[in-house]
Amino acid sequence: MKKTKEAVPTATKNWELKDRTYTLTGHKTPLSYTIKSRNIFWFDPEKKMQRELKYTTNQQTAFVDEFKGEARLAHITFEDGVLNVPKENVVLQQLLSLYHPSNGSEYMEFNPFKKQLMRLKWLNWKYKHWMELKIWTLIKSRLYLELSKEVL
Repeated sequence: MKKTKEAVPTATKNWELKDRTYTLTGHKTPLSYTIKSRNIFWFDPEKKMQRELKYTTNQQTAFVDEFKGEARLAHITFEDGVLNVPKENVVLQQLLSLYHPSNGSEYMEFNPFKKQLMRLKWLNWKYKHWMELKIWTLIKSRLYLELSKEVL
């Protein structure tokens, strides 16, 4: 009997194991905030069909059609607007980062480097415009000085 390989979505093949932090968008920081953890559907381009997703604590995948045995459902709860997921919980990380429809609208993965990059871009813009303002101020003062000399 031949064993067939399960089609693994391309994004999960290159999955980096690391601790991840997710934050709620829109500066929301409620004491607790729960997002949908079942009846989530994702279109699989390889299988050309909608696949149901559920977050469970006792399964190796989030895809319902790949579950083995009974599934123990779990909640996805943000506390104070933050959800820390350890690298050992790959199923939840992949569900949140790759498949969940609320990714980007209700929550997003925290990226400290992206935040620092945006801050640097803003500071660069601010400095550039400050320098332009200073140059224009110098030019205007020189023009006023020259005009006042001509008048006298």
